[in-house]
Amino acid sequence: MTIIADVPNVDELLKSTIKRSQRRAKQITAKTKRQMIKKREIYKIESVALSLSNKLESIVKDTANFRKLSPFQKELCSALFDIDEVRRSLHSINWASKKILELGNSYKKKVMKTKDIESITRMRKQFEARVESILNKVKNDLEILKKAGIKTKQLPSIKELPTVVIAGYPNVGKSSILNALSDSKVKVEPYPFTTKQLLVGYAKRRFDNIQLIDTPGILDRPIEKMNRIERQALAALKHLGNNILFVLDASETCGFPIEKQLALLESIKRLFKPKLLVVVNKKDLITKDKLKGLEYDILISAKNKKDVERLKEMLFEII
Repeated sequence: MTIIADVPNVDELLKSTIKRSQRRAKQITAKTKRQMIKKREIYKIESVALSLSNKLESIVKDTANFRKLSPFQKELCSALFDIDEVRRSLHSINWASKKILELGNSYKKKVMKTKDIESITRMRKQFEARVESILNKVKNDLEILKKAGIKTKQLPSIKELPTVVIAGYPNVGKSSILNALSDSKVKVEPYPFTTKQLLVGYAKRRFDNIQLIDTPGILDRPIEKMNRIERQALAALKHLGNNILFVLDASETCGFPIEKQLALLESIKRLFKPKLLVVVNKKDLITKDKLKGLEYDILISAKNKKDVERLKEMLFEII
């Protein structure tokens, strides 16, 4: 989905539009030289006005209505740029589109009433100068839109499907579980505010689909230790849905003691208030005494794909 339309360079847009109109105008013929010049100048005015007006209008129309964005997309956009500023810029660009068309119609009427060739050419040049002045008035608005558009390229492509976010400390087997549950190749999506990326997979059951998202570098350490930017990234994730698959490694081969893992689980419970499914991974490495007193929903081995299908069924039940 395009959030911000592509924005051309204003100066290049004006020059290329005028050149194109001049080139095409040369193909126009008439019985007399005066009639030919008049027809050509009228064509140039009409062509430039319509082309530029349509281009500006398409920028406004092709930019998403922010009210219709998903809460997740809107949260990310709000953190990346000032949405109200972009809205104001779109309003100004829309004004410019209408003003250029209005100006074109006005100058066309003037030229049609004029007989003097020099006056006709002078009017066309006046029209082009006034169009340039209008474009200069919205130059900053177009630049605001262009910068916002570049930032939206960082946004991940997340579908509006029932979603489960996978959380847990590094090396507990989150990516292995994601790959084991996914019925297609896991996609890597960019994520703003962080050098990390989202890993996105999809689990299928007959006619139903679940979107699975692994968040390396985001939901894998205590929230209290996150900086402001990381907290922004986390805030947006809350909108993806309150379904959390939390992965524990009771074998502690991940390098983190179980006490730390459980503390992270508690902080996520406080933040998300989720529908929570706790899975203990690395079943093949865990002794019975490691499981004593541990509360969890299912014990699996993602590496050996033991009980993965049962885990998938449980996920569809909590959605």
